[in-house]
Amino acid sequence: MKPITTLIGASLAAVAASACCILPVVLGAGAAGTLGVSAALTPYRPYFIGLTLLLLGTAFYFTYRPSKAPCDVDGQCATENTTGVKRFSKAVLWGVTALTVGAMLFPTLALYRAESQAASASPAPMGAAPAATIKTARFTVNKMTCADCSFQIVDALKKTSGVREAKVNFETKEATVHYDAARVNAAKLRAVIESLGYSAA
Repeated sequence: MKPITTLIGASLAAVAASACCILPVVLGAGAAGTLGVSAALTPYRPYFIGLTLLLLGTAFYFTYRPSKAPCDVDGQCATENTTGVKRFSKAVLWGVTALTVGAMLFPTLALYRAESQAASASPAPMGAAPAATIKTARFTVNKMTCADCSFQIVDALKKTSGVREAKVNFETKEATVHYDAARVNAAKLRAVIESLGYSAA
């Protein structure tokens, strides 16, 4: 029972440590409340990571500690059934450990993905729109808690009619949008960003 309890605790702590990215993805990027919870948990990420590692270490201790004698003082003896339970516990431990480590690494991988995508991004073709109607809007975007937030904003902007190109830099908190002013305006673009739960200026 102790290993199971520590595994559950480790999993929850890992999710809390990565709440900045995982909660908006799991619960929906459009929920402003989700973003608020994520932002509130972000400063405590190092503590949650420490708690996760402590709980995982405890689970490994309980799972791999030396077995009792074949028959203990209470007269209970090890059976084939208890050996099977131990094997199952070890398999569950390693499975939960893999998921937990993945959850803790999620924000770092999201940042790497954002940087790779920004480096390889090329402007979308302007099509037949007259050059005079192509405008650029720059927004300062607040409430972004991790690099994955920038993907959500870029996706929403690119789905907006009239947007030619959209880039969001998580580190500078800036969004740059090239758009056809004959089809959309800066106020509409700002509304798209704010509809996701962020604030834009």
